[in-house]
Amino acid sequence: MTTNEMINQQVKHQMRIIKQGAVNLVGEEELEEKLKKSIITGKPITVKFGMDPSAPDIHIGHAVVLRKLKQLLPSIIHLRKL
Repeated sequence: MTTNEMINQQVKHQMRIIKQGAVNLVGEEELEEKLKKSIITGKPITVKFGMDPSAPDIHIGHAVVLRKLKQLLPSIIHLRKL
């Protein structure tokens, strides 16, 4: 298996994780390119998520994003607190 094939296989695996439970994914091709670059350089993708924990309008829907970020943390992304 060539290096390019191994990278493509890793990207497909990571995209499966990202798409799991999602109805729609906007910018899929751009994300695949970022994942390839991340794998080649060894630098994780940075995801920024801002939420005010003291805001009065926080609801259970915010947990969806938090659960997805937790799924991605080990291998794909670097989370930056805002």
